Amino acid sequence: MTGLLLALLLPLVLGVAWLSRYWTNSHWSAILGYGYLLGILATTSIMRLWDALGLSLSFWPLCILLGLLALGALWKRPMGDSIGSRPMEAETGSRPGARLLFWLLFILLLIQYGGILLEIIRQPLYPWDAWMNWAPKARVWFEFRELVPWVSRGDWLLLQPDELAYTLGNPKASLYPPLVPLVQTWMALGLGSWNDSLINLPWVMCSLALGLGLYGQARNLGASPLHAMLVSFGVLSMPYISVHTALAGYADLWLSTFFSLAAIAFFLWTLTHDPRQLVLAVLLALACTQTKVPGMVWAAMLLPAWLVAVAPRTALLSLLGGAVLLFLLVLSGGFSADIPSMGKLVLTPQRISLPGIDSFTPEYHPVWAAFWKAWWVQGNWHLFAWLFPMLLLYSAASGKLSTRLLPASLLVAEAFLFLFITFFFTYHYAAALDGTTINRATLHMVPMLFFYLLLLLRPEQRENN
Repeated sequence: MTGLLLALLLPLVLGVAWLSRYWTNSHWSAILGYGYLLGILATTSIMRLWDALGLSLSFWPLCILLGLLALGALWKRPMGDSIGSRPMEAETGSRPGARLLFWLLFILLLIQYGGILLEIIRQPLYPWDAWMNWAPKARVWFEFRELVPWVSRGDWLLLQPDELAYTLGNPKASLYPPLVPLVQTWMALGLGSWNDSLINLPWVMCSLALGLGLYGQARNLGASPLHAMLVSFGVLSMPYISVHTALAGYADLWLSTFFSLAAIAFFLWTLTHDPRQLVLAVLLALACTQTKVPGMVWAAMLLPAWLVAVAPRTALLSLLGGAVLLFLLVLSGGFSADIPSMGKLVLTPQRISLPGIDSFTPEYHPVWAAFWKAWWVQGNWHLFAWLFPMLLLYSAASGKLSTRLLPASLLVAEAFLFLFITFFFTYHYAAALDGTTINRATLHMVPMLFFYLLLLLRPEQRENN
């Protein structure tokens, strides 16, 4: 039990210790949410470095190292630094009705996550992707106490008898980033044995970190406690987010949390010009690339939005001109180029190959009915698919889509464009038709979209910390 608790809490302690040192004016809940994610990124990175040095993955030495790193955050810490906090009266607001609704929503979330926690503890490793792509790697790494390589099926057949490597049924699984199975390996190391259920407890922590990050950043933005709670409750109560927390083992909840909180930190950087927000956005974007292959695309979306933030007119003209030039170049026959350490980039009318990401034949597939069913007919997102376009139109009509939100709006547009290209112009259209991927891809951006609505609807105010 001691090892289990340490495995759960040490990443949180490590991340919060360092984040609270430098983000002293932040609301405490944002430090808890972002701190846990940064702690997970640090823990899995240290495990990879530890293995690269030829050391066995032993829990207690790693535990001591993480503890020392957390204590290092207290070394020569300036006196008077503390986590941004407010008295309880200010936290819940002054009006009795607002306080009552705040605590009602809090209790509902408490009940919901109590049930989710019991679900994870009592059920075996159930989701398809969990035991198809992620957990097998964790099991092998735990048993061997080293990050045994995973290779394609063809390469595995060519191995010599004394070469240690594994393969999976999914031909692309060997190329998947390692963060999720490393999280499961870390939990198994803490337990000292393999347990299909308890290795997935970090999924609850991830979901709670998402809620805390949303609440804290809303408070950092100046939202009232009730409005901040409405943002967190609105996201965490969505059925599909609850499903991916309770059916722990998929990588999509992690990618959603990393990307959405990275995007939200970027939003606040554009409004407050606080460089710490930009650093958080960059670090969580890096975590995206280590979580799933699409995470590289989600992370890359921040670059055009950043360019627009630092040089709006120049960046917009450059991006538009570059897109037109690239489109004409592809239509005229395209080109290919070898990218060192990554592979071959191919952009032609017949084939598009993005090294490390995907390769497909561009061809239009009208899957509008599948999106209509997933977003508006089924109950995966409550009424959010109806709410978002209506509030977006209201904001446009009332003049709230101002230039101050241009970088954030571009990032939102990029997210929808990514889904449109993926499902309407690649072989992934089949996954849209059979209902296996649309909602999982949507999950990656919904928390960001919910927070974007807060930006649109909040009253104008001074935006400098």
